[in-house]
Amino acid sequence: MSKMFRIIIIQRLQIQQTNILEGMALNFSRLTDTIHSIRNDISALIPQNDLDRDWQLAIRRLEICSLVFYISLLVATMLLFFFHDWYCYIGYNPCGQQNLNCPWLASDPSSTSCLN
Repeated sequence: MSKMFRIIIIQRLQIQQTNILEGMALNFSRLTDTIHSIRNDISALIPQNDLDRDWQLAIRRLEICSLVFYISLLVATMLLFFFHDWYCYIGYNPCGQQNLNCPWLASDPSSTSCLN
């Protein structure tokens, strides 16, 4: 083979290599664009505002609030039942009749502070 023939073959191979690289880059950019397009289409299919999930969350929170209120009401009732001294102070009148259920609360109807 002549030297000139070798140079022509090398130049053609270099041109083919650059064409192959350019084609690969072009195919890669097309593939990237296709992937972005598919990703956008799939994200458009996914519901963005899932109202059912939001309502379920709101209902769950209201159930928890209701349960906390109910349990606190039961605890308050139990405390008032077991520690019933509070009952003696409701409607207590130091000038009235002695409450026999609460002997520690003194009542003196003859006191000067009591009105006749």
